[in-house]
Parts: sequence; C-alpha cells; structure tokens
Amino acid sequence: MTHTTTIRNWWDNEAFADTRYATLSWGGDGNLDTVGPTIDGILANLAAFMMEDSTVVEIGCGPGRLLHRMARQHLTSTFIGIDISEQMMSLGVDDRPSNVMTKLAAGDGTIDDIEADLVYSVEVFQHLDAEVKQNYLRSIANILKPNGVAVVQYVTGAESDGWMAHPETEAAMAKMVKAAGLKMRRAKVNFQIHDEWRWLVMSR
Repeated sequence: MTHTTTIRNWWDNEAFADTRYATLSWGGDGNLDTVGPTIDGILANLAAFMMEDSTVVEIGCGPGRLLHRMARQHLTSTFIGIDISEQMMSLGVDDRPSNVMTKLAAGDGTIDDIEADLVYSVEVFQHLDAEVKQNYLRSIANILKPNGVAVVQYVTGAESDGWMAHPETEAAMAKMVKAAGLKMRRAKVNFQIHDEWRWLVMSR
C-alpha cells in the first residue's frame, strides 16, 4: 500500500468515525467553540492576501472548515477545494456556498486545469512525505498566476508520531521552494496555534 493510499484511507475512515468533522470543526483540536479563535486567526491572515474577484485554491480542504467561511466573506471570488478524501469533502456538501467547488486530489501532489490568484494550505503538509510536499510546491508554481500568492503551513521541530507526522527544517522547505521555481516573500504570518507551526509565503 502506498503512502498516498494509506493517507486517503485514514481520512476516509476519519470522516465516518469522528463526528467533529461533520460539524466542520478542527477535528482533533476540539469542538468549534474552542477552535473558533484558531479559524478566525487563520482567515484574517489569508484575507491580507485576498483580492476581489479572485480564484482561490485550498489544498486539503476537508469538509470546508476554512474554505466555506472564507467564501462567504468574499462572495465575488471563486473558491476551489482540493482534497485526497472524497468522504471528507462530502461532509461539507450541505454547508457549501455557491461560489465553492471541490476537486478530488490525485494524491501524488499534482494539480492541473486551474489558474489561481491565491493558493493556501493549513494542517496538510505535515502529513505528507518530502516527495509529495515537493510535488505540491511544483503544482503551486504551475497553477499560480504571475501576480499570485501562495500561503502554506508546515511543521518543524515536532516529534514524529509515525506516518502521520513529517516535520521539515526551515532550510529543507526553503530548498523545496527554490526547486519548485517559487520565491519566498518577506511576509509574516502572525497567528500560531502550535509552537512548531511555520508558514511559507511564496510567489512565482
């Protein structure tokens, strides 16, 4: 069984087993009341990079906990959620705004047929091995418009808890960004829920 298949199966099973996802919460971090500040903080960070009438892509959208709220705040923009788990995406169908569409991810980190002004990903790269991380960064470079921005969260310095945790050093991520043909931007993302969280802000 490949790493990708293992992750897809795990998230498909989570969609059925953990009712917190069905209510569009943050999953393992608690219910929606306790994680509201987390979501608000992340959305405020992303809003700083938003333009009106944009095409926005979220890598690892799950049931839409970030995507749907962001779409309601920017009604003239189009939002595309990409996820490896069709079951996770299905949990958000009843709550999905009309300016949101979803797309099943190939799982190897490739994305095509999209042009984006903003690409973002939160709590996804920490679950991916280095090869898939690199593929997603290359895909971001391919789909990002010339003046577009990508914002990606990853973890560093965290203890591995098995196949679900893949921390990277800041130097390793910088090397991947360069190899993908992306440039690091000097933009600070202030909101942190965990000390090991790090953010990449990139452009072409």
